[in-house]
Amino acid sequence: MRLLKVLRQSVQHLNHRGYIFVWANLFCLLGMLPLVTAPIAWAGLTYLVYLSATRREVRLEDFWEGVRRYWRHGLIIAALNVLIVGVNLSNLWVYARDPSALSGFLRPVWFITLVIWLTLQLYLWPILHHMTTPTLIGAFRNAAFMILRNPLFTLGIWAVLLVLWSLSTVLAAMWLLLTLSVMSIFLTFAVLDRLGVQSYSESILIH
Repeated sequence: MRLLKVLRQSVQHLNHRGYIFVWANLFCLLGMLPLVTAPIAWAGLTYLVYLSATRREVRLEDFWEGVRRYWRHGLIIAALNVLIVGVNLSNLWVYARDPSALSGFLRPVWFITLVIWLTLQLYLWPILHHMTTPTLIGAFRNAAFMILRNPLFTLGIWAVLLVLWSLSTVLAAMWLLLTLSVMSIFLTFAVLDRLGVQSYSESILIH
């Protein structure tokens, strides 16, 4: 099963460079405290993980390189999150007890929209780092294509993340030390697996 392979690769990768991912996790978590900068911090972490998985040995400075390289993309994602997540959550909250047939129809639409938007972002950053000319439109298009091509694989990713988040909630220190890095490593190897990258010492770029 491909998902088990991705899990095994993720654990091995974390074990090989665990110390740098602990520090990167801490920096990313601090960067996420102001919600507007959360996508920028996540971009820095995923960039460091992508480099470590595909090209070369990395340093913690690569986290900040990713922040500098993708801060504009991160701000756009932050704005889209405010719009898409904010509007749909607000609608779900306001119309939660509305008995009308229209609200009964729209509530699943709003929920599905949220799920699709969040699922796109699971794939977005590793794909963006892997592109020769990184654009958000192209990355979203490729992420949507990846979801459509791999629905069961994507459901498996969500299952793994839910287990990780549950475990991290029980062991709260994990959020501080490892959870974000583990997520990033797992999602990066999942994307590389779907792209058919055979050697993680070389990068096969997509357009």
